Amino acid sequence: MREHTNRCVKEAIDKLEEKYGEYFKEIFKTMTTDNGHEFLNYDNIERSKKDRRKKRTKIYYTDPYSSWQKGMNENCNGILRRFIPKGTDLETISEYKLELILEKINGKPRKILNFTSAEELFNIEINRIKGVA
Repeated sequence: MREHTNRCVKEAIDKLEEKYGEYFKEIFKTMTTDNGHEFLNYDNIERSKKDRRKKRTKIYYTDPYSSWQKGMNENCNGILRRFIPKGTDLETISEYKLELILEKINGKPRKILNFTSAEELFNIEINRIKGVA
């Protein structure tokens, strides 16, 4: 994201809604965030881009200083820090390099996932939701 603003968060989630279309609501049933200012206008994020009267997801907030409430997120941040140290200006890293890092992270088999990669499990779940064998 260009900036840490509510508008940028909403735009990023809007892009996901466009990408996954009718399946978005089942893929992203809920989202758990911290209490950063970019997430404060939760109703704006929850509402569908296509029909503002409908909710596309449900936002939950963690308690302050309670990182264990989103443990998988914190674990993934730790994995990301192996490639990009905290405090690095992401503007200095090419989109191509970021994509390579994400492919490496998402393609790595993990013990907690029974030695399957996050990418494999995500694709299996997407196909299940879409009814593809």
